[in-house]
Amino acid sequence: MPARLAISFTLIAALFAAPAGELPLPHQPLRIGRTDQNVQGNLVGAICVDQEQPAWALVYGLLPQDAERPCARKEMKRIEAREFPELQRNLRGWLLHEVQPEADVVARVLALARQQPGMPVGLTWDGGMAITANDYTAAERRLAAYRADPQGYAAKHWSH
Repeated sequence: MPARLAISFTLIAALFAAPAGELPLPHQPLRIGRTDQNVQGNLVGAICVDQEQPAWALVYGLLPQDAERPCARKEMKRIEAREFPELQRNLRGWLLHEVQPEADVVARVLALARQQPGMPVGLTWDGGMAITANDYTAAERRLAAYRADPQGYAAKHWSH
């Protein structure tokens, strides 16, 4: 992930997560919609996960009243609330690389899915967050570049 893009995700997360004038620490959970009744994600009964694409995984939360509703696509897996810790471990294991491991983007993506049910959010192969179509396309381009020359890509983008 280009440094500029990584910084923008950090800044976006900080804007959403912190009260005015206060920046969150990297280990703090992402808090979205503080006035929302679902701020703690307690109402989400399941998360739908699409891992069909190699460059990104798409997740979104379902409220308990939508318990009978299937995921948007038949290829998606439905993960019940009791399985959320296992989902987090599986997604961490799915990552090929984490550009900013201290940001714990996997936890933040799942927190966003739990706190904003129905809103799709993506986790990229390199530990980024995808919200817009451009984010998903950029993740696909980065993965293609990595696969074409893993060592060259790593030396150019991951050595600090």
